[in-house]
Formats: sequence, structure tokens, C-alpha cells
Amino acid sequence: NTLFGAGAKYSNGEEALYLVEALKKKLKIYSSTVNIGTVYHEKSSWFKGYDEKFFFDKGAIYTAISKRFRHLLMLQYLIRHKEVLSNLGFSKAYNNMLKGSKDYMNTIRSNHE
Repeated sequence: NTLFGAGAKYSNGEEALYLVEALKKKLKIYSSTVNIGTVYHEKSSWFKGYDEKFFFDKGAIYTAISKRFRHLLMLQYLIRHKEVLSNLGFSKAYNNMLKGSKDYMNTIRSNHE
């Protein structure tokens, strides 16, 4: 999905969407402990902290994964990662996820018209 990834409208999530699509198509996914590369996290091209944009994009990602279960996916993320909510708080983070979800739905709707 070209809407996701560094430099795209929604700054991350392309890997998760790829894996979800592979599972939906009944492809087998294997994991391995073999190191195939190294990533240096000195400076990110997209991550600016757990701010409004971060949670906005998370809402879009979870909606792309499942429109039906997007609210559950968003809530589970906030509950599992409550340590990252110190800047915004639960309500503001969730509201930004809802805005991202709505924006994604409007984007795909307008792209299909």
C-alpha cells in the first residue's frame, strides 16, 4: 500500500500491512533468528516521537489492517504501550487514532471515485 511508509502520507506500517496481506492470501510466513542486516536508529526519517502524528498514523494503519476490528486494535495498542502515552495521555492519543482512521477511510473512498 503506497499510502504507508517513510515519505508517504502515513509515515510507517508498510511492513505490518505486507504481512497481514500475506496471511490473508494464506501464504506461509517463517521467522528466523538469522541476522540478515543491521539498522542504525541514530536518526529516523519519520519518527519524531509519540506525538499526534504518530497516533494519527497508527489509526490509519489499524484501519487498513481491519476496518471491522480497528477500534479493538487501537485500544489494544494503547493498553499494551501505555508507557508511550506520557506526552498526550490515553484520550488524546485515542482521538488522534480515530482521526487517522477516518482520514484513511476518506482517502481510500476518494481514490475509488
